[in-house]
Amino acid sequence: MQLQMFIRLSVFILLMFVSGEVFTQQDPLNNNDKGVLKGKIIDNETEAPVEGAAVEILGSTVKTETDVNGNFSFINLNFDTYQIKITSAGYEPMVRSDLLLYASKPLEIIVKIKPKGYKTSVIDVEGNFFIQSSDVNLSSINLDYEEIRRALRLRKISPGCRRLRPVLR
Repeated sequence: MQLQMFIRLSVFILLMFVSGEVFTQQDPLNNNDKGVLKGKIIDNETEAPVEGAAVEILGSTVKTETDVNGNFSFINLNFDTYQIKITSAGYEPMVRSDLLLYASKPLEIIVKIKPKGYKTSVIDVEGNFFIQSSDVNLSSINLDYEEIRRALRLRKISPGCRRLRPVLR
């Protein structure tokens, strides 16, 4: 009886230690000694997500790109203050500084980047009514068969027109 009680107590204590070990293990994304920096890059004017923007941590070689929804993340970062640089085609480069990672939770940020303006030469557009040039012939005369036949009889027929005369009759 005492042996059974001892075995049960031993198994209970063993399970307590094992379960304590299992529940204290952390997810790799939320490691106690490492921080996580997450963010979203959006357009300043339209607030649409910016896909394919390059995000890099200044002072290191760590880089990533935003996904279709404009999201990015850096994992396994030391608890420290960071600066990130965001670059994307068609947008002005931007640097965000003083990003402080704490142990309590991941740092989540939203960054609005400005579209890059393009400079062109001046283009003047004026609206006017359509004015037809006076040197273009706009009129025409329609002649029927009889009018052409009469006109050919009144004039002296040239040798080229004599061949056409049977066609006109």
